[in-house]
Amino acid sequence: MTKTSKPWYKRKRIWGVMIFLLLIYFCLVPSRLKISPETTGITGPLTKDGRVDYFAAFEKLYIDKLNPPEENGLRYMIAACGPTILERMAMVDEVPWEQMPTHQYSKNWFENYWLPLCAHLYIDPYQRPMFYDSRQFHSYFDNLKKEQKKAAEAAGENFIDDDPKGEKLSELHKTLTTAPWKHEDHPEVVPWLQQRSPLLDYYGVCVRMPNYACWRQTGDKSGCLFAVLLPDVQAQRGFARDLCIRVAERVERGDIDGAWYDVMSMKHVARHYGNDTFLVTNLVGHAIEGMANASANLILKYGNPTEEQLDRFARDLDNLQRVVPFSLSMTAESYMVYQFLDCLGQKAGRIYLIDVMSRPGLDSKQRIHSFYILSRLPFDANIAGKRLSKLFGEYGLKDGGAFKRCANPALRHKYVEEMDRVRKQLEEKLQGSQWYRIPLIHTRSQLLAEYIFVHMTPAFNMASANFDRTEAQNELLRIAIALERYKLAHGDYPKKLDQLVPECLFEIPLDPCTTLATFTYKLNPEEGCPYLIYSYGRNGKDDGGVEDPRNIDGDIVFKR
Repeated sequence: MTKTSKPWYKRKRIWGVMIFLLLIYFCLVPSRLKISPETTGITGPLTKDGRVDYFAAFEKLYIDKLNPPEENGLRYMIAACGPTILERMAMVDEVPWEQMPTHQYSKNWFENYWLPLCAHLYIDPYQRPMFYDSRQFHSYFDNLKKEQKKAAEAAGENFIDDDPKGEKLSELHKTLTTAPWKHEDHPEVVPWLQQRSPLLDYYGVCVRMPNYACWRQTGDKSGCLFAVLLPDVQAQRGFARDLCIRVAERVERGDIDGAWYDVMSMKHVARHYGNDTFLVTNLVGHAIEGMANASANLILKYGNPTEEQLDRFARDLDNLQRVVPFSLSMTAESYMVYQFLDCLGQKAGRIYLIDVMSRPGLDSKQRIHSFYILSRLPFDANIAGKRLSKLFGEYGLKDGGAFKRCANPALRHKYVEEMDRVRKQLEEKLQGSQWYRIPLIHTRSQLLAEYIFVHMTPAFNMASANFDRTEAQNELLRIAIALERYKLAHGDYPKKLDQLVPECLFEIPLDPCTTLATFTYKLNPEEGCPYLIYSYGRNGKDDGGVEDPRNIDGDIVFKR
């Protein structure tokens, strides 16, 4: 008697195989990427392998700033200085410029970075920069210490480093920037200042040109746009620090016009960066403008400027380029986030992602779930991209940023608060255990997108807060100049700010942090302080004119 075979749907092995294949599909197999605004943010241009070229899209936002080249001040600075501090990390400082194209440590940098950069900026890459050996403050003294150490070793002597952590050097820098100083008090700084001053003069000319922009490069093999940093961004902060030192030295010599010229140099470069396409450079611009305002206060406090000089100071501030908050930043940042996701599948991009997102902010267990496991498991870029697009819509970033429609500061504040509320809700959700979302590729992809979004969006709120603080500082400086003009005309400061109108000010500006009230003004608040003007800051609380650097939403102060 023959044994009849079971129908296929009654065979356990077949069902076991089918269930196993389904599990593989739902856990490991991503769908083919569909390029659409919902999944990739933009649909073109494309790379040779058919992926969205986010760098090319970003470059379209930025490349027009490089033309015409004769109006781009940074082009002349790079031609004059050669590699900046960050670029020097790619090579050995001791390599003569003539050996750059052939030296083993600099050849790769020269061919893959310097030549393309020079091609975009119309610079002769083989001409030795005239200021190549001119060092910024800290690097100058670090290099001097290295030379002293070499000399001691050559003489068979022990070299004792009395400032291994650079604390004394930082304290010296603070001393040189917060009060006027004499050459005889700090003779060790004089050679540096003499060497640096010609370049600082040239810098002042370049930053006053219509544009001050550098062609950007991907910076790593993955092509991850997040790794793109303006090559000179830290160098610009260094230039500002150096100018602060020279302002204090010029005030001591009575060169008030020269000191103000340096203040305006800082303000010009700060405006270029304040209108940049990346939030990180926006923040650098705000930091430089803060340095400029501190140096301007130094001039008003110790320089005794004349009425003619004060009038010119006021005109210079009025003629400065306006900062349009985040005009292109939201578009550039959204490109960065989408490409961050795109780079996750590449080894270099994945390692960079883990490094960035493993910084403090979430506990170690969540970091393991989100980065070390999620980044190594297959994910569906379509699902992750759609989740990001939905979050961008909730956050107001879908069309490149609703910031562009918020010219009114009050509206922008409400918008930023809503942005921060959405982000915090998602962050609180992610604080709980998310292990149940990891097994399936659908939920795992959504979880990955959420972690990326939460880690990369807090800068929007910080950038908005810094913009408000910078605007408030600028208005405080205008009022301070008007107060000095009033004193020269009437012999004393006014009892109320209203007395400045219309003689010294067209109108009393509203505090940009609140948009509803003017600044608080106090005469003789303490011994040795003729007046104090301050903003309550974004939190709207009166802290008595005490500025806490740790509280970005607190009082913003100008003390004479």
